[in-house]
Amino acid sequence: MLAIARPQRALALRSLRLQPIVSQQARAASTTVKYDWEDPLNLESQLTEDEIAIRQVFFTIAGRIRF
Repeated sequence: MLAIARPQRALALRSLRLQPIVSQQARAASTTVKYDWEDPLNLESQLTEDEIAIRQVFFTIAGRIRF
């Protein structure tokens, strides 16, 4: 093994450290996201306008029916 002086060794070890993959801005943005208990998988954002209209009609009709 090669003998490296302490300051050079410390410098070499610092250069080997991996840089974080996620930037500071991305980390800050990810921590500000609020968890939605009614839509935990955020499926609401994937619905089309037609699917939203169908769901609204369904809930309107289902609200009128008494079991």
